[in-house]
This record gives sequence, C-alpha cells and structure tokens, in this order.
Amino acid sequence: MFAKWGRLVVRRAWWVIGGWLTAAALIIGLLPSLADITSADQGSFLPAEYESVEAAHLSAAAFGQKTGSTAVVVVQRTDHAPLTEADEGQVAALASALAMANVAHTGTASTGPEAIAPNRSVQLINVPITAESQDSESQLKAVTGIRNVIGARLSGTGLSAGVAGTAAQALDNDKTFKRALAAVGIATFLLIIALILVIFRSPIAAVLPIIVIGAVMEVSSRLVALTGKIFDFNVDQSVQTLLLIVLYGIGTDYLLFLLFRYRERLRAGEDRRTAMVNAVERIGEVITSAAAAVIVAFLVLVLAQFGVFNSLGLALAIAVFVMLVTALTLIPAVVSLIGPMVFWPSKTWRRPPRGLFPRIGAAVGRRPLPAAVCSALILLALAAGVVNFKADYDFTAGFPSSTESAQAAKDLERGFPPGALNPTQAYLRSTNGAELTPSQLTEFRTASAELAGVGEVLPPVKAPNGSVARYAVLLSGNPASNETIALLKDSLRHQGPRRPPRRGYGLSRRSGAPRSPPRWRRAG
Repeated sequence: MFAKWGRLVVRRAWWVIGGWLTAAALIIGLLPSLADITSADQGSFLPAEYESVEAAHLSAAAFGQKTGSTAVVVVQRTDHAPLTEADEGQVAALASALAMANVAHTGTASTGPEAIAPNRSVQLINVPITAESQDSESQLKAVTGIRNVIGARLSGTGLSAGVAGTAAQALDNDKTFKRALAAVGIATFLLIIALILVIFRSPIAAVLPIIVIGAVMEVSSRLVALTGKIFDFNVDQSVQTLLLIVLYGIGTDYLLFLLFRYRERLRAGEDRRTAMVNAVERIGEVITSAAAAVIVAFLVLVLAQFGVFNSLGLALAIAVFVMLVTALTLIPAVVSLIGPMVFWPSKTWRRPPRGLFPRIGAAVGRRPLPAAVCSALILLALAAGVVNFKADYDFTAGFPSSTESAQAAKDLERGFPPGALNPTQAYLRSTNGAELTPSQLTEFRTASAELAGVGEVLPPVKAPNGSVARYAVLLSGNPASNETIALLKDSLRHQGPRRPPRRGYGLSRRSGAPRSPPRWRRAG
C-alpha cells in the first residue's frame, strides 16, 4: 500500500505540492481563525447539569440576564495614606465620568460610602460588563475603555487606580499568553534548527520543518475553528500554545524518520526518486501507526466532562491528523524534488554510518536486560517530581504578579478579604412560585453569614417576579484556592440553609463583584 502511495507522490510531486498549497490557501483564506472560538471563561466549559450552571440559568430566567462579570476599579492614594473626604469626592467624580463616558459593553458605574474599606485604604467602583462571557473580545475592549477613562481622569489628583476582575485578568493574561506563545515558538524553532544541524549538518534540512510545520499549524488551527463552529464548542486560551508544541514535536519526528530512511537508501546506491519511494514504503507504516496511536489517545479526552479537556482532545487530534497527511504527501514530494541537496553542504550521506549510535545499538542488542533496567531507572528519576505535585484551580497563580489586574487585586486585599473580588452568587428560590417574604430573605442571609468560611453576605437583589433572590456571598479566603473549593463543595452546599419545599437554593461560582461592598467582619 505505502509503496504504491510513495510512487504516486514521487511521480506527481509537483501536482501534490500544488494541490497542497491550493488547499492550504483556501483553508487559511476562507475558514474562521482559532481566536473566533477561544474563550477565557472557564465556566463556559462546565457541563449543563452542574449546580453552578443551573444557578446561572436561573439567574438568566429570573433577572433577564446571566450573572455577568464586573470590572472592579480599586482606588487608593498614591502615598497609601487613608482616604479623605476630598478623596471620596474625587472617586465619586471618577464613577460619574465612567458612567458618562458610555464605554462600549459596560453598564452604569457605582460607588459610595459603603464601598470604602473599613481602614479607608481603598475605595471600589464597580462597573458591570454587559458583554456575554463567551464574547471575550468585547470584554477586553470594555476593560481597555475603562482604563483609558481612569488614566485621563486621575492625573494630578494624588490618587491612583487599577482595574481588577476576571475581564481585566483576561486582558492582561491575553498579553501574557501571546508573549508565552512567542517565547515558546522562538525556543522551539531554535531547538529544532540546532538539533537538525547537529544531526545532518545541513541548513536546508534544518529550515524545512520550520516552514512546513508552520503551514500545518495554521491549517490545523483553521480546521479546529471550523469544527468548533459546526459542533458549537469553544477552546481554551492554552490550545494555541499546545498546538505549537505538539505539532513541532511530532512533525519533526516524522520528518527525521523520513530523512534517515531516505539517507539510508541513498547510501545503498538508489537514485533520489527510488530512495524516496522506498523510504515512504518503510516509514509510512511507522508514521501512520504512531500518529493513529496519538490521535486515539487525544480523542479519549472527548469523553471528559470538563469542556476544556473535551475540546482540547479534539483540537489536538485534528492537528495530528493534518500532520500525518502532510508527512505522507507534501514532505516526500518536496524532498524527492530537492534530492540529496537536502543534506547540503554535508557529504555524510555518501558515507556508511559510524560513530556513537551504531555502538550504542550494538551494546543494547548484546545486553538488552541491563539496558532496559537503566532506562527504567532514568525514567523513574525524571518522574520523581510528581510526588510533590499538587493540582491548583487558581488559574491566576501562574501569571505574572506585575500586571495591573494582579496589583489591583492585591491592593483590594489591603481593605477587604480576597472573596470581595470574586463573590460566589447564591440564589434563593420559592419552589411554589410565591413571592419571597422579607423574613425569608433575612433568615437566609443570616444563616448563610454564620457558615464557616463566609466573610459577609450582601443584601439580596430580588427578581422582578419576587420568587427569586440573588445574594453575593463574600468568602473569607481566596475563592480559587483548593481549601475554599473544598469548603464550598463539602460544607457550604450541604450546610447551607435548604428547606424545601418552601425555598430552593443554588450556588454559582460566576465571576463578579459586590454591588456595594459593606464594612467587613471576618468569620470567626
């Protein structure tokens, strides 16, 4: 099978290259980009049956919108002294300026005396972001607009401000992702070029995978985006970086397999076309089986409940398949036309193999058991770090602490507990559709505030029909820490005031900020 395929590709090399370039141009020019299906909202990847998702749907039905994100403007004095009454006036003026600026995709900014920290170190302005959580581009534009207004307004006032919240973090981290992608790309390119230069001593062989795999990555990204549009799924921000790493890893492997066999057949005296046909015949089966194993392994992720893993597995499987097709078509066609010049200026392709690796192969053949034991010991040593591995769901912990959003969050904690920036939304619902009474609302708030790990529960906001109320539960710890998540899962959801059929209760870990943070008291 692969012998016939190799003869076809080599005999019609120009047709293969032309067809591949035409298809790539159409795919890149006509299909959506990966950015069109990329989402920074981790909540959008959760299964629909999860309680937090059900609570978000309840909010959408009762209040006319899903619980959106909020940009939290943290204002403080530049000398870090307590805020004065004059400073409060400046903050109120800033809130008014934000409201009058009509920044796209934002609601009315709000602040007040209750938004001042008990120690008067900071004052908050809450700016609702009206863009959908999946519309990351509009959310980022909203944060940029808010920051532009703040920079012009506070100049010379003795006050400084930073924007925190999930949308601001997404904007700052988007820049971090782009810098990381650039750094990973440059490091990958340099490593591949250096590796192939050492192996083949040829700049042509070193540059070939950079060009070919770069095109494969762009084509793969577009096909993943098309698949996402067809089957209505999003991908996480990390997918672009992972695609780069996976494609350049396996793509370089496939190219090396092919070039090694091609060089071997040239050394045996075959002409360049026959050598490539035989190389495809022998290596095509190896590459196909290896790619199939990787594709199946990635497709197993489709069974995951968490949408990030689900979409990641499909995206990587598509990318590996495109790389497989390229390794069996474009690369053999190009190399068959270049011929032995692919190894230029080195002449080693004419000489029989000698040196370290033949000796290693002979030693392993003579003593396979000791070689296997040594390899296993090396692998165990390299895997020793997993013993101290601890998973963490704080997605901001790995990002730079020097960004504006990270610094603003740190400044906020000078006056408020960590949960003030990312409150948990709790919903009280009347199961029979009757309007909730003031005593029920007060009883629920009081009972919730007494739970361990809860710093404060803000006054409820009732839905227009009166049968649903929303509470902002401000946790006393970092809402994204393992300890707080365990508390939410094992304690708050089970110990929270649930008394059906009189009322229903749900917690939503949707991002947001308190509409009017009160003066704080910490849980004991």
